[in-house]
Amino acid sequence: MSSLRENLVSEIREELKNHKHCIVFDFGFFLPQNRFEKNEDVFFEILVNGELLPDQKINHRYSNKAYYTITKKAGYKLNKLGYPFFYEKKDKKEQLTLTLRIGKNEYGVRKEETEISFPVILETTNKKPVCGLSLNMNMLNGVIEFTSYYKEGSGWKALYWSNLLDGNDGMFLGEVLKTINTEHSYSYLMPLLPCPQTPDDLMLNCFE
Repeated sequence: MSSLRENLVSEIREELKNHKHCIVFDFGFFLPQNRFEKNEDVFFEILVNGELLPDQKINHRYSNKAYYTITKKAGYKLNKLGYPFFYEKKDKKEQLTLTLRIGKNEYGVRKEETEISFPVILETTNKKPVCGLSLNMNMLNGVIEFTSYYKEGSGWKALYWSNLLDGNDGMFLGEVLKTINTEHSYSYLMPLLPCPQTPDDLMLNCFE
């Protein structure tokens, strides 16, 4: 195991000792570079149960400079996984509302702000207290794709959700509701069910 992976596993295990579980959001969106001069001109934020997650930063964790990612800040450091969100597991199934807030800045003023919400059901256990949820969003055509991986035997499998009905094995996100009295707020009905994993398996999947 690499030193980076060991450090990340150690950080997550420390939080898990406090009777918490974890979902890692590996979220990103595609936007051609010629659309904005700097990534500060676009905002893409994660909210959980209506609360904005603190210390978010837009950066490029992958080589494609047209692909922007959401990363958690810790002082001057940026998390290499994305955004780990810790929560207290009170019931067998925990449900939360995940909201994406998207738009652009023009001279410090937010424009074209849109919120898209998804129900998420978390079924982590004491043996598998973490899960990962990846998002790829294309800002040009509006395609949304979620992925959650799990280990089976010596290999990996995945669950997929998309708002594009294309005949593949992924699950269609289905009906979307427009929030009353809010012009640019939408909610999907189908829940996302990230796959529980052990911390070690989560790291293996992230760094393979």
